[in-house]
Amino acid sequence: MLTFICKKLKYLNIDEPTYNNILFTKLLQNNTITSLKFKFYIYNSEAIELLAEFLYKNTTLTSLNISDNELSFKELEALIKALYTNITLNLSFNSLGPKFGKVLAKALCKNTTLTSLSLSDNRLGSEGIEALSKCLHTNITLNSLNVGYNQIGLRGIKVLSEALYLNVTLTFLNLSGNGLEFSHSKGGKAMAEFLCKNSTLTSLSIQGNQLSSEGTEAIAEALCKNTVLTTLNLGCNQIGPKRIKALAKALYVNTTLISLSISFN
Repeated sequence: MLTFICKKLKYLNIDEPTYNNILFTKLLQNNTITSLKFKFYIYNSEAIELLAEFLYKNTTLTSLNISDNELSFKELEALIKALYTNITLNLSFNSLGPKFGKVLAKALCKNTTLTSLSLSDNRLGSEGIEALSKCLHTNITLNSLNVGYNQIGLRGIKVLSEALYLNVTLTFLNLSGNGLEFSHSKGGKAMAEFLCKNSTLTSLSIQGNQLSSEGTEAIAEALCKNTVLTTLNLGCNQIGPKRIKALAKALYVNTTLISLSISFN
C-alpha cells in the first residue's frame, strides 16, 4: 500500500520521524511529488543520505520545507548540493551559522528555479549574509527572501542593501529582528537609502530592529520618494510619538503604500 501511495503522491508532510528510512526509500521510486515538508527531527545519517539521493534524482519537486529540524551543517550541506528544481525552500530555525551561508550562496548562484527562500533564525551573521548578498547581484529568479533574526548587524544590512540596488527581481524582504546595530541610526539610514533607489521591492519588514530617531526619520523621508513599496512593517521599534508624526507626514506624500504596521511602538 505504501508503494502505491508513493507512486501517486504529490504532497507529503512528514510529522513523525519513525518511518523516515522507509518513506525516503519509497520516494526514490516516485516521479510525481511536488511538495515535501519535513517538520521534525531526522535522527540518523541513513535517512539524510536517502533524502539527499531523492533530491538529487528527483525532477518534479518544487517545494521543500525542512525548517525547525536542528540539522547539522554536514547534513544540510549534503541536502543543498542535491537541490536543482526547487521553487520554494524553507530552512528556517536550523541554527546554521555563517559557514552554511557560504555553502548556500554557492548553490544559489547555480540555481535557476528558486523564487522563495526562507532562512530566518539561523545565526547567519554578517559573514553569512555577505556571501548570500554576492549571489543576489546576479540572481534573476528569487522574488522572496526571509532573513529575519539572523544577527546580521550593520555591516550585513549595508552589504545586503548594496546587493539589492542591482537586483531587479526581489519583491519581498524580511529583515525583522536583525539588530542592535540599528540603534546606531546607520542601519536605518542604509535601509532608507536603499528604499530611495530600489524599484522592485513591494513588501518590507524591519520590525524589532530598535530604530533610532535618525533612522526612522530617514525611512520616513525615503517613503516620500519611493513609488513601489506597498507593505511596510515597522512594528516593535520603540518609535514613539515624535517619529510617528514624521511617518504620518510621509504618508501624505506617498501614493503607493497600502499597508503599514507600527504596532507595539
